[in-house]
Amino acid sequence: MSGLTTTANSILSATGTAQSVRPRIQIDRRYWIAAILSLLAGLALAIDLPVSQWMHTRQGLKGLHQPLQVVEALGDSVGVAIVLITLSLVAVSRRRELLRMFFTVLAGGLLADVVKFFVARLRPRSFPGEGLLHVESVTETFYGWLPFLQSGAVAVGSKYQSFPSAHTATGVAFAVALTRMYPLGGWWFSFLAAMIALQRVETGAHYVSDTCLGAAIGLFAALTFQGGTPWSKWFDRHENPPTEDAETSRIFAE
Repeated sequence: MSGLTTTANSILSATGTAQSVRPRIQIDRRYWIAAILSLLAGLALAIDLPVSQWMHTRQGLKGLHQPLQVVEALGDSVGVAIVLITLSLVAVSRRRELLRMFFTVLAGGLLADVVKFFVARLRPRSFPGEGLLHVESVTETFYGWLPFLQSGAVAVGSKYQSFPSAHTATGVAFAVALTRMYPLGGWWFSFLAAMIALQRVETGAHYVSDTCLGAAIGLFAALTFQGGTPWSKWFDRHENPPTEDAETSRIFAE
């Protein structure tokens, strides 16, 4: 009897130990930030018109117009390319990491562009004359779903692709990628991404909600290349190829 009790206790103890060492699934907290930004995009619809109308009067941030124009380049493919080329020249030992950065930024911008094809929204600056100042409801800025499938296809072209902001998505994805490579500059990269979003609103290219959703998309896209995702693991192997000694040890171990 005592033998059965001992065996039972051993099984329960082993089960408890197995459960205690079972790895917990941890979700990157930045996914929650992306979710919050998506929620803010919906809430921002309430302020889209007053903010854009205020900017349209040129009484808003005209003093920051020039510096914001400079920062905007970091949300553009040309600006990103210049930075990547520069890093490839000055950070020679970390060139392998630039491939992950390239795909991170590319994914952020492309994902935002894909969403644009599903929603037609007229940009603030695309209203003729002072037309934006006479818009009474934010719903008047939207021109329906899947514009390319509508008869006549009137609401097509760049001026109807306000939602979401691809520049902001690109800037946020770029900030995340740069922070991974240079953690100490994370606050600065985040600040620059926020300035890109502000520039898009200041120039009338986008509404506040466009930039919030663009930021959420850019962050979500960037996180697919970090953490324990399959894409991230592939880039981890690319950036840390096995050394000759390690490969030799692996062969002998097999």
